[in-house]
Amino acid sequence: MMERLGWTPGRDHRGGAGRKRPRRGALLSLSVLLAGAVLMGGCGSGALGLGDRAAEQGAAERTRIMMEVFDILDAVEMKDWGDYGRMFWSQNRIRPMDFSAPENNPFGVSRLDGAANFADGNIYIDQTVWLAMPPRHLAIVMLDEMIHFRYMTTEHDIFNEVTYGTDGFVARWTLTFGRHFNALGPEDAAYQEWWDNFLLTHEA
Repeated sequence: MMERLGWTPGRDHRGGAGRKRPRRGALLSLSVLLAGAVLMGGCGSGALGLGDRAAEQGAAERTRIMMEVFDILDAVEMKDWGDYGRMFWSQNRIRPMDFSAPENNPFGVSRLDGAANFADGNIYIDQTVWLAMPPRHLAIVMLDEMIHFRYMTTEHDIFNEVTYGTDGFVARWTLTFGRHFNALGPEDAAYQEWWDNFLLTHEA
């Protein structure tokens, strides 16, 4: 049914077969290309039910984090991708979505960090992932979705090279910041819950 609708299931970002993500805290985040999907409602908000003030605070935090994602891409000399992301942002084409359960979003999907929808030209980021994932890891999610649009592809070969290749994002980040991509730094204190989950999962 998914193939008939033109959907591409999420993939392991190492290029493996599609699989469901058992957790949110993984470096190899999953995404899906929502080719041909029809958006039938508004986007989810991380502050739903908490009033306008909380919603505004959530929006401000999402903005701050996404700007940091683009700045990280600039810092590792991938400014073309940073600028490409800023273009999506300036056009209001990066939006939060609740991918925690199929019934919580109009696409009827779950366990996704991000999604690219060819039908409306938008990138959707899970609202929890957006706020909880360290920005350098969120940059990987954004690279995946942006590559889908730039190359109009449902495949992940280009993504794998751009992100994990010898001159890819992870290698550039490691060289620029002088530590392993998954080595904790002072900036990671704000994302302790995500890291606790990540480390627990990978030590198991």
